[in-house]
Amino acid sequence: MRRSSLLTPCCLLVAAGIVAAAPALAHAAAVPGGKVVYVAGDTLVVNRASDGITYSYKVQPAAHVATGSGDVAVSSLKAGTVLTGDPAGAGRPVDDVSTVKGKVVSITPPNTLLVSVSGENKQLILPAGSVSEGGKDVPVSSVKAGDEVDLTMVVVRAEGDNRPLSAVKPPAQQGSLALFMEPNLEMPDSGSNLPLIGVCGAALLAVGYVFGWRKRV
Repeated sequence: MRRSSLLTPCCLLVAAGIVAAAPALAHAAAVPGGKVVYVAGDTLVVNRASDGITYSYKVQPAAHVATGSGDVAVSSLKAGTVLTGDPAGAGRPVDDVSTVKGKVVSITPPNTLLVSVSGENKQLILPAGSVSEGGKDVPVSSVKAGDEVDLTMVVVRAEGDNRPLSAVKPPAQQGSLALFMEPNLEMPDSGSNLPLIGVCGAALLAVGYVFGWRKRV
């Protein structure tokens, strides 16, 4: 009887661990390959074939990726190219993509702009080092505060943010590709259910021990 009372909380703890590890296991089992969505400078955005999740990769333009017609340099890729393997390095999930017009607030050459988008200032990285202004691509260093620019803004998840992934539907690129690195929005440990499960498990273990001790007495 004492043994079964101890097994129940142990099973709860094991189940909690499996639930916590499930997203990582699913990610590891993903089939490689996908379709190129955007490519600019050292940035390659790919929609993964297995689940429709979009990832942003930082790669060297001279690096090669596997396609149906063989290995191709990243600099030669076009939107719509089908990849048969994943780019080298760890990609970061994309949470949102939108085409926007923004007003330049400040410039940090060679490829960073602080841009007001819908009244909110966002620090954007321009992978190609240029930005679309008045229908023309111009170097980031040549724009001025107050200029209006056209952008396809890709919201990239921060490293260590392990929230559940969701698919996005990227629009056709308009203007220059710009990356917005969002802050880590993962729920802190104190806001999840895992600590509560751990406390309940420990309490049940203690109760099982007490009942076992009383039976021996």
